[in-house]
Amino acid sequence: MTGSGALATRKRGWTRRALLVAAGAAGTLPLLRPDAAVGAERRLVFEIRTGTQRVGRHEVRFLPHPRGGFEVRTAIDVRVRFAFLTLYRYRHRVREWWRGGLMRALEVEAENTRERRELVGTPEGDAILVRTPAGVRTIPLGAMTDIAFWNPAIVRQERLLDTWDGDLVRVRGRPGTTDRVTVGERTVEAVRHRLESENGRVADVWYDAAGEWVMGRIRIGEVALDYRRVV
Repeated sequence: MTGSGALATRKRGWTRRALLVAAGAAGTLPLLRPDAAVGAERRLVFEIRTGTQRVGRHEVRFLPHPRGGFEVRTAIDVRVRFAFLTLYRYRHRVREWWRGGLMRALEVEAENTRERRELVGTPEGDAILVRTPAGVRTIPLGAMTDIAFWNPAIVRQERLLDTWDGDLVRVRGRPGTTDRVTVGERTVEAVRHRLESENGRVADVWYDAAGEWVMGRIRIGEVALDYRRVV
């Protein structure tokens, strides 16, 4: 959930708290269980629309990691056109290393119509050091990125790592209604959760009974992006 926000530089006090939040979320909500699928590639694919116009694609792949655990590769491509003109373009590539239920490292390449950003996060004790265009930031183990909707524990987080700026942004999640959602050629019941961040971005994400992400709606200002699961 990209945007700017202040990042605390003192980590010890809230690192332990963030770990407890992440562990509590993992114990309460059903997970996608990518650990069980790392022997073979698994993926989630969403079509992105605004209104009736198809504007992009969001794909998540799960792969085994050579250092144990698994790797999550996320690719997001959005292009909004009018006639033959491109009004807005966004490309996002994120690689996360997860082990023991925690993100350990990440790499981000992101660009929009105006600029390009890169982030690299490496493990350092009970934290991750994230190199950003503005310098090195320290985030606790137990933090999650703002695009990690594949993991339903995201709805229990109090802060998320902004994969554009490298800041930790405050976020509040709350559950909503149970809806019938179309996934490919089948229909499932899914619970909607709303995430509201301090930078004004709002995301509605739906999870089925197994904890799989099946639908989404992200609002950035006046623009609403609808996510429909196709794979």
